[in-house]
Amino acid sequence: MSETLTRMDYIHEDFKKLNIEKIVYVDDFLPEIEVEEVITSEKRDEIFKSYFSELMIGDYDIENNNLREKWGDLKYETKISIKQFIQSVESDHANIDVKAIPAFFELLPPEKCITMSPDKWKQDKQKLLIDCRTTLFLFDQDLGISDRKLDGIGIIKEITENNDVLCGLFTKMTDKNGCLNYRKQMGDEYSIPEDKFFVIPKQDVIDNPILFIYLLKLTILSKHLFSFKEQIKYVINIASEKADERINEIHIEDLEHILFKTPFKEGMSESDMFYRIYSGLLRREFNDIAFSNNEIHNAIFEIRSLNNIKTEGISFLVKSNTWAIQHDELYDSAEHINKNYLPIEVGDIFQEIKENGKNKTYILLQQPCDLMLRSNGKRDREPKRFTLVKIRQGTRNDKGEINKSNLEQEVWFFSKSKEEAWIVNFKNIYFVKDCILDLCVYQEDGESKISSFDDFTSNNKIRPSLTNRYQRIKKYTNIGISKGKIIVDKINNNNKEYDSIKNSIYEAIFNDNLFKATYVEKENGYTLSYNCKRIGRLGSERAVGLLTEFYSVMSRPAYPPGYGLQK
Repeated sequence: MSETLTRMDYIHEDFKKLNIEKIVYVDDFLPEIEVEEVITSEKRDEIFKSYFSELMIGDYDIENNNLREKWGDLKYETKISIKQFIQSVESDHANIDVKAIPAFFELLPPEKCITMSPDKWKQDKQKLLIDCRTTLFLFDQDLGISDRKLDGIGIIKEITENNDVLCGLFTKMTDKNGCLNYRKQMGDEYSIPEDKFFVIPKQDVIDNPILFIYLLKLTILSKHLFSFKEQIKYVINIASEKADERINEIHIEDLEHILFKTPFKEGMSESDMFYRIYSGLLRREFNDIAFSNNEIHNAIFEIRSLNNIKTEGISFLVKSNTWAIQHDELYDSAEHINKNYLPIEVGDIFQEIKENGKNKTYILLQQPCDLMLRSNGKRDREPKRFTLVKIRQGTRNDKGEINKSNLEQEVWFFSKSKEEAWIVNFKNIYFVKDCILDLCVYQEDGESKISSFDDFTSNNKIRPSLTNRYQRIKKYTNIGISKGKIIVDKINNNNKEYDSIKNSIYEAIFNDNLFKATYVEKENGYTLSYNCKRIGRLGSERAVGLLTEFYSVMSRPAYPPGYGLQK
């Protein structure tokens, strides 16, 4: 019993945090029972024993008079219970109400609660709406009225149109698993914003009283978050205008040098360079405006207060997407990096395509400056091999921690599901020809492929450094084909296996220790492809962090073994 009281005390305290001063509850299932019905009931003695034992002194007249004086102060749920005790209620609807309403009212601070019938609501609603900002209005879904516009959801629609109110719909039409979807359905049907009301499933109030507070908190939170988001969007628009002005103040000569001459020399993207300037200016302008915006500070204060209301354990109502959101922040999709022909970078993720469908995954861990292509399509040293580290799926223990060795590191949020764990083993590495990885850049599907028919000089999406790089790779490829031709020419053209042998020779020349080549000769040309495909990219900050972890493992000291102790 003490635990229940403690829990209720916490719930009542939560109403203070939510700034709710008054609770108005409207329901047609009201305890319309007079004290005289109790006194004259055949169950009079049983009722006194069960509910008013303190009034029993052995004199019926005095007991009855004491009950008459006490009757007006009785709780709503007590009268409901007595009504049920006197008369049997056979309908499912009534049975749910009989059980749920008393349990529900245990959650409400009695000094704040006003109960009324639909008729009483019609009489007093204008007066009650005066204090609507600090009043929680709760309505039964079925008020016993045939006109849907006059039932609980109809009243909510009416009073939310011109008032800043918060309402709850008490209903048996849904349960805890569907209450949020039911709110959306009702909101769409009646054009009511979701931050104006929430749905309380009657069946679940008895078993899970914290559910009510959780749903109430969620609704109030959405209201403050909506205000916060609107203010943030407003600040972003103002900051963007100011950043535009700052950009316009830069001299044309300086802008040309920063955006075009420097990127061309370094083999960088002009649009990336512009975004670097613009984002820096936008961040400063945004912070200056946001820090002085009182509405943002007020919304943050309210949200922080709501966060102090503990409702853990029932978040199953809303399936969390934070893991997927974090994945999308940390990783660039294959579609983005491949369709925009972005050059390979540290953190690029590649797959070794297998015929059986069991593809293997690798991440590129290489010093960023080693990957940089200059405007002429060259790197500092050529030919070069780059480091790919294998990514494998691991397991989590009961605490959600990944089981891994000292030589392994988690690949953060690699999957969109927190149930999956992915790991790199820094000893499981491969050194791959850079040209194989570079070729992934030129295909929108990310596959590593080169054709004698392509040069990409007319593709204005590809920067000059990549265009020149493709020509260099084609040059290396032609050299390899020329070497293979010396062997091929020695094979008899009449040999039935001539074409197969010829292709195998070229493939043997171009095969790498990880990726295998497929050579197809066409009329006056060829296509060379690898079972390598670029499927994504880990963001630079995390990728460089993973690279640092890799270097720390690779540079670990090695000492000669000790002599040990003889037993």
